Amino acid sequence: MLWWQRPTAGRRTVDTEELTWHCFVTVAANCDLLFNGEPVSSSSWSSALNASRYVGDLVDTTAAQAEYLVLTTKEVTAFAVDSPSDYIDVVFDEAASTLKLVVKEEFASYEEKMISASDAGFKITVKDTNNHAPEFDKSSYPFELPMPLPSDIDLSCLVDVIKVTDIDFSNSDITIDFDEDGAKLFRGEATYLGSRNYEIHVYSTTAIELKETTTFTMTAKDNGSPQLSSTQATITINVNQQTSPPTAPRFQDAASHKTVAADEIVPDTEVASVTISEGYDADVKVTHYTLDETGVTPTSDAFAVGVTAASDGTATVSLRWAEGVAPEALQDLKYALVVLQATRERDVSTNQVATTVVHLSLPGLQDPTTTACPTPEPCPTTVEPTPCPEPEPCPTTLPPEPCPTTVEPTPCPEPEPCPTTPPPEPCPTTVEPTPCPEPEPCSTAAPSSTAEQCPVCPECSSTAEPTTCPTSCPTNPSWPTTPYPVCSSSSITDPCICEAPSQCTSAETTSPGTVLLAPSATCVPTH
Repeated sequence: MLWWQRPTAGRRTVDTEELTWHCFVTVAANCDLLFNGEPVSSSSWSSALNASRYVGDLVDTTAAQAEYLVLTTKEVTAFAVDSPSDYIDVVFDEAASTLKLVVKEEFASYEEKMISASDAGFKITVKDTNNHAPEFDKSSYPFELPMPLPSDIDLSCLVDVIKVTDIDFSNSDITIDFDEDGAKLFRGEATYLGSRNYEIHVYSTTAIELKETTTFTMTAKDNGSPQLSSTQATITINVNQQTSPPTAPRFQDAASHKTVAADEIVPDTEVASVTISEGYDADVKVTHYTLDETGVTPTSDAFAVGVTAASDGTATVSLRWAEGVAPEALQDLKYALVVLQATRERDVSTNQVATTVVHLSLPGLQDPTTTACPTPEPCPTTVEPTPCPEPEPCPTTLPPEPCPTTVEPTPCPEPEPCPTTPPPEPCPTTVEPTPCPEPEPCSTAAPSSTAEQCPVCPECSSTAEPTTCPTSCPTNPSWPTTPYPVCSSSSITDPCICEAPSQCTSAETTSPGTVLLAPSATCVPTH
């Protein structure tokens, strides 16, 4: 048997089959059902075996012939199905020792055909998915409503009930969307009626005054994931004129003014026109009268009215000069006040009346001696530009070539090739002189002449080779081995010893005991 109950969180519990099973064995305790090798206790299947406990929920989109649950039988020889299910087959295979729950094709429509049953047999929890869109019970809903309608009125109480069905168990709400024009006037609210049915209430969100039949569209949306929408349904509102109070006529302007010249008072021509902005129909009558000065002949007969109606409740009222008007009779009048009235007469309540006043300035108001001001010249919308002077003609000669922005450098001459022979060694800036060796000591004997002295080493030059200094003193003439005689006279021809200064007058030293080396020579001390 199949059993349903309203679940939470998008699930429905289903008892598929009420089963009795028989085992023909000597030891009854050995007869059992097993899942994955584990025995199913008697407490699980004696009343209703919860199949979802073993294999999880049965998804409502499961295809036909799918094996939902497979149990292994132990020494079970037969199963008897007391009440077959519309959606699940119980297949027992004694040879294979299996008991299978197989999905039928009818399961695809189980949400639409739920039936109740006892709570015995196999119990299956079905997981609902959002696979059905909401549906209106009708494609169109005509409304016959009076106008105007105030705000926040439930239109559903004036027409047939609008219903929406969503057979998905997991959905718990419906929202209603209107088209752009309908959303300005209405809002929709869904009330759950049970059995997955909803009643839709349509409320006015503002005062509504439709002049003619109007159609709007609406769509129902569920709160599933993904969200699904119904096909559009229409609401057509027909204005019930019998139950609708008529719209009062209304002039667009309460008053208007026009100046009339003497030559404009022409019979059967239009003087002015006004507009009835709403509420005009064939039951509305437009009349006129004038407000005249005391002692002045009434001017009502000088005017007539005509009406041109439109289909939207508006009309144009033309105020005209009457065919028999006498222009000369109006020449001296200063003004005329013409009152226009649009009236709808009613059997009940008061009449609906709209009024406007047309103020006409007539020729008598104008001063004939006054000269009209001349019409000034219109200001130019654009300013003419001042023409520029003609430029001087360009010279016929060509301008000089522009100076180059860069100067080409003069190429340097090729340098002389470097000599292939190496340059001479640079001269030393200083030359260390070769030190002279110590000279040998001179003889103790008196030199033969004062000129016989050691030569001086010459100065070194930066360009000349250094001079080799002598390594020994020159050899002096040997001293005489015999002593010099004493000079005997001032006339000395041989070397002698000068004992008196008078004897050595030409000597540098005249001291006695000096040896005169040669005549007229310098005397040196003796040794």
